[in-house]
Amino acid sequence: MFWRFGFSSASTLDSLLERPNVTLEEVLDEEDLLQECKNQNAKLVSFLTQPRVLGRLLEHVVGTAEVGGGSGRDWEEKVRFK
Repeated sequence: MFWRFGFSSASTLDSLLERPNVTLEEVLDEEDLLQECKNQNAKLVSFLTQPRVLGRLLEHVVGTAEVGGGSGRDWEEKVRFK
């Protein structure tokens, strides 16, 4: 009930979204992403509705997204999970 009185803490996702070159993969790595989606975080919704981000999300959904930064079976599993 703290959120009704303005005592809620700032989301780490909000600070991430304030960075100018944030990537979709960085946002997807945030552990509170689903909770922020449920809360209809305005910054998150704005970010996710950008045309380039929507295209990238679609690539993830259909399985054609190429994500750099790792190799091996663990990395493939992480990309598949996203």
